[in-house]
Amino acid sequence: MVRFVDSRGRDWIGNFQPGLGGISDAVQHPDGRHILVVAGGQGYIVDPNERASRQYFGGDVQDILPVPDFGVLIGNALWFEAIGSAGTLWTSGRISWDGMQGLAIDGRILRGESWDALTDRWVPFELDLVTGCWNGGAKGDILLYHKTCVIQEDWARKK
Repeated sequence: MVRFVDSRGRDWIGNFQPGLGGISDAVQHPDGRHILVVAGGQGYIVDPNERASRQYFGGDVQDILPVPDFGVLIGNALWFEAIGSAGTLWTSGRISWDGMQGLAIDGRILRGESWDALTDRWVPFELDLVTGCWNGGAKGDILLYHKTCVIQEDWARKK
């Protein structure tokens, strides 16, 4: 359950169906109007004034990281997606076979470790928060999308 307060100061409680597993959290959407709610891995974009969720995301969200001056980073233990004020900015390719750990933001770089099933160990990676490109991470044929990213203008302007 999440308690919301609308622009008139009226409060209300939202109940959210959990997803397949993962975190439960709520953070301000970068647009300043909506709230990103994650319940057991299932994501919702909520407008507190409408008392409704009009958009859904995820199902297995494991990480939701507000990034000052950029937006919000969402991870599902396989790849990441950046959310800006206008919506999705980029989606990284698959960085891990199954899991991430030790995530830390340092300026415009996210550092962490991803699970590499071929070597049966955690391996380091670095993800550029502006472009969505990364170095390191797990290897293998299933992970062929290495360094593939799309840059949206409003994210790039906020460098």
